[in-house]
Amino acid sequence: MPIDLYAAPGVYDLLFDDRTDDVRFYAGLALGHSRALEYGAGTGRITLPLARTGCSVLAVEREPAMLDGLRERLTHEPDSLRRRVATVLADATTLSLDARFERIFFPFNGLAHLHSAEQQEAFFSRVRTHLAPGGLFAFDLWIPEPRLLQGDVLETGRFLDPSTREPVTLREEFSYDALSQVLTTQLTLTPVLEPEAAQRWTISQRQFFPEETRALLVAHGFDLRWRTTRWKLPTDLSQHHLDVEAPDERGAMIAYVCALR
Repeated sequence: MPIDLYAAPGVYDLLFDDRTDDVRFYAGLALGHSRALEYGAGTGRITLPLARTGCSVLAVEREPAMLDGLRERLTHEPDSLRRRVATVLADATTLSLDARFERIFFPFNGLAHLHSAEQQEAFFSRVRTHLAPGGLFAFDLWIPEPRLLQGDVLETGRFLDPSTREPVTLREEFSYDALSQVLTTQLTLTPVLEPEAAQRWTISQRQFFPEETRALLVAHGFDLRWRTTRWKLPTDLSQHHLDVEAPDERGAMIAYVCALR
């Protein structure tokens, strides 16, 4: 029986820890600001670079195993950085803080874990409450891929599992519920030398189409200031600026930067 991917932070890091474009994007938005709230902090792939800009970060994560991974990473950092990171085990839809932040981030497809309209409304309400006047809310989402929504299977060639130094292969199987717009992915990681030891995980993510996302932001009181498919940092946030270039690769994401209306 597959288990939730977020119960296996080591596997999560193996699959995603080499991503860097989004790290530069969010760190660039945090630079020069004193406080940031990061929802869905995971094991800290983005949290630590945010803190390295000099920004104090409140890292919120609802999965205990992932937050344990972040706390473990922090033990390897200097005291000066550790003091800038606070961690909270909480749900983004219910977290209530007596604080406001200049920057609020929900990186790496975080919004896709809010499947229902009720969850989305609760989350955006929390963002409105916690965003300081003049602050910015930024997040990103995968652009839905038709072939995955049709139940495609992706096979990844051999690569080394850094925890075992053994070659493994990755298989991803997709199933899509068109009514709920939820895409479920089953991931199978198979050791090449010991295929009977294959491990399976699953992850379910709500699919948001770009214009649907824009409408969602308007409905919840946000003014979209910047949208990019290439992780370009905005140069002027005083009015709408949309980087509308088509993505040049599969698996592309759109990053959104918003202010309160």
